[in-house]
Amino acid sequence: GSGQYVWAVLEGWQPPRVPPDAALRAELDALDAAELHARLAALDPDAAGRLDPNNPRRLVRALEVVMRTGKTLAACQARRPVGADVLVLGLRLPREELYARLDARTEAMFAAGFVDEVRRLRDDGYGEAFAVRSGVGYKEVSAYLDGEYDLDEAVRRMKNANHRLVRRQNAWFKDTDARIRWLEAGQDAPKRCVEAVRAWLETP
Repeated sequence: GSGQYVWAVLEGWQPPRVPPDAALRAELDALDAAELHARLAALDPDAAGRLDPNNPRRLVRALEVVMRTGKTLAACQARRPVGADVLVLGLRLPREELYARLDARTEAMFAAGFVDEVRRLRDDGYGEAFAVRSGVGYKEVSAYLDGEYDLDEAVRRMKNANHRLVRRQNAWFKDTDARIRWLEAGQDAPKRCVEAVRAWLETP
């Protein structure tokens, strides 16, 4: 998610130099997320504890690195922080208010034809694409179109998935992280962000 990408850039994460192994990936792709996570936990408990157990793509890549190198994932990940002063601004919103906004957006997406969008993607041959099968919302609507549950359940599951995403984002952007300048969200938030940037730029 975006939290990982932000810190990857600022902290200069260096991805493991392990090329893709098509044969190994084909073997691992036959396993579900729970089986992949269990295998990773046996080989690299630290990596298994850090990665999302429901993200097969990341689990497969971690297993690929660990199995190809014989080292832990952490041992293969170097960091070279950027040599620059950086200002990171974060906007805070009460959790329940954020959930309410996400729920309203979910309902608006369905009212605007979200199901038809996913159906068109499937009709165009993208039904098995990772983004359709695993993306928040697309995954739930695909399951609805497959007859796994009704539309109300798809909406409920999409809302819950968005709530989980919020919790994961909070794990990347912590209130206690001294690198982040936190501001309260609201109508005047853009103005206060501009003021914070100006003050930072003018600091000797």
